[in-house]
Order: sequence, then structure tokens, then C-alpha cells
Amino acid sequence: DEAELLKHCAWWGIVRKPASRAGGPVQLTLTGAATAGAGTQLQRGDGVVYHITASKNAGAGTLTVDLEAADAGAAGNAPAGTLLTFITPQAGIVQTATVTGSGLTGGADVESVPELLSRLVFRVQYPPSGGTKYDFERWAREVPGVTRAWCLPEWPQAGSLGVTFVLDNNPDIFPSEGDVARVAEYIKSHPDPATGEPVGQALGPVVKTFKLTNHPVAFQIKIAPDTPENQAAVRQALVDLLYNEAKPGGIILPSAFWRAVAGVKVLDDFELRSPMASVSAGATELLTVGGITWL
Repeated sequence: DEAELLKHCAWWGIVRKPASRAGGPVQLTLTGAATAGAGTQLQRGDGVVYHITASKNAGAGTLTVDLEAADAGAAGNAPAGTLLTFITPQAGIVQTATVTGSGLTGGADVESVPELLSRLVFRVQYPPSGGTKYDFERWAREVPGVTRAWCLPEWPQAGSLGVTFVLDNNPDIFPSEGDVARVAEYIKSHPDPATGEPVGQALGPVVKTFKLTNHPVAFQIKIAPDTPENQAAVRQALVDLLYNEAKPGGIILPSAFWRAVAGVKVLDDFELRSPMASVSAGATELLTVGGITWL
């Protein structure tokens, strides 16, 4: 159970990731000289509240300030272009502000039990060993919101390596520039979550943290009974398959897709018409479930 898992994690030095707050830049429009004070609150259309982290002032024009979500959790994340409104009108500042840059990022819920268990198993299988590819993958997965990570030795060339990751609990699992920067900074140096001792990238190869390119896989499937609920179950089975088996540069055999659909117990019968051949991802691509045509 969860309590027993936490005991094992404590023994192995794995600390459950707490919820974290989203943050990032927002652009204000000033009608004259004005100050955007620290702590001033803005609200998203669905009620999520943010506050300005540090005071800034300027004359008429635009002013960019940093925000942080009032509450921790993935709900605080917001893409660039999201509109926010001051809860209390501010003198000399237009009431509406716009999220800019790479958006409000870094918000994550408390790490789920399956994700924590996965990190524990990884730690047992691949103990810390002075900067191997597994150390880089483990460090990336310690960052709030990161669920899967990969280290590519000798990428993009000899003497360097690549680190990439996804955030499966976000609507868009692929990281923003802000997410990439957070992970890169953490890998460079951070206090060990269990001991507090400084750890991170050692002198040696150049480490490049980067965003993968989405490679959606299109499907043609006939199922019986053909209901919305069964379609959703089949899609989830394919999502689970790629969650567990997809990786940069990886190959998924058609038999794996067949087994995933065959595992949906509510189906009486099915036909997988496409793909009928192996699907490959490029070195910097990740396979995901694309469109499904229901025949």
C-alpha cells in the first residue's frame, strides 16, 4: 500500500515530489507611470489566482513582471497568450494582462503512487554511479511534473550527451522552454532530495537538455461493440502501451499494437487495419497516439 511504499522509498533515499507552483512572465499595459507591486493578485477566467513576485515600475507602455500561482498544482500552468485580470484595479495599469514568454510553467500535483513506485524501481535497478546515463535520467525525473526521461549518450556528437523528458500529466506532454530550463538547471546542480548534499552534472561531457518532437501514430481500427466507451478504452490501451514502451529512436512492432487492443476485455472482436508495419521514431522523436479512424 501507499504507506509501505513510502517506507521503502525512505530506505532507498527517494523523496516523494510535493506539489509545486506554476510561475512565469506576464505582460502588463501601462497607461502612464505606474508600479506593479509585489503580491498584487491576478485571476484567470476559471478562478485560478496568481500574484506578482517582485515590484516593478515603468512609464506608459508595456511592462513584463513575473507571476507565481497562489496554490501549488498543475492547474496553475497556462500557455502564452492566456488572459489574466487584476482582482483589484491598479492605477495606471490596464485591467487585463497577457501571459507571455514560454507561459506559466512548473506547476505539478503531488507525485502519484504509480509514478513514485516507478522511480523507486529505477533507483533499485540503477544505483547512483558517478554520472552515467541513468543518473541523468533519475535527476530529470526528480523535477516536479517530469514523468519520463531519457539520456542520449554521444548526442548530438561525441563528447556531449542529450537529456530529454515529458510531462505526462499535462495536456501537452512535451515541455515548454521554461520546463526545459528548469530541468537543465536542476541537472547542473541541486541538493539531493534525501541528504541535502549538492549533486549534479560532473565535469566532462557537454549536456544538452532539449524538447522531443511529437511523432503521432495514426490508427484504423474496427471494434465490436462499437461504442464511445469502448473507443475510449481502446485509445487508453494504446496510450498506456506507448507510455511504457515508446522512447526516442525506438521501434514499436505491429504485434504490440495488436496485443494492446486485444487486452481490452469489453471487446467481442476487433480488427487492426493500420498500422500494419513497425513504426519507428527518430532519434529526437517520441511516438504518441494520434488520430484513430473507427471503421
